[in-house]
Order: sequence, then C-alpha cells, then structure tokens
Amino acid sequence: FNDSLSFKVILNNPTKNNINIKIQCYNNVNQIVDTKIKKINSFNTEIFLFKNQLIDYIKINSKILFCRPIIYKEYQTYFDIFHG
Repeated sequence: FNDSLSFKVILNNPTKNNINIKIQCYNNVNQIVDTKIKKINSFNTEIFLFKNQLIDYIKINSKILFCRPIIYKEYQTYFDIFHG
C-alpha cells in the first residue's frame, strides 16, 4: 500500500447482525502503524480511509464469512480498484 497516496478499504455486511471490524496496518518491519475499529450495521457498507504512506500491508479481523474487501488505491494521476 505504500506506493499510493491514500487507499480505502470498503467492507459490506451481508448479514442480519451487526459486525465488529478491526483493521491493523503494518509497516515493512511488522510494526503496527495504524488501527481502525468500527461496527458495521446489518446490511450496510463501511469505508475505511487510510492516508499513511508507511503502510505496507493490512490485516482485517472480523466474523464476516468470506470477507472480500474492495480496495481503492489513489495515485497522483490514476486509481486502482481490486478485491482483497
């Protein structure tokens, strides 16, 4: 993730229950540089915005089955969207 200006992690909750999400961001020496915790309400979507360029990878902790986030990376002149 450190090659982009910022990125967003978009998660959907397709269940009838509220779900807690924890996203931990790590740098290249495996130190946590950012953590975001949110509750996603039933049948809702949450967008997590990250602007820290020291982030090399992230870990998502949740009880969502088959959690496939949408990753939106912004660059100087273009953007990239893919599944995590």
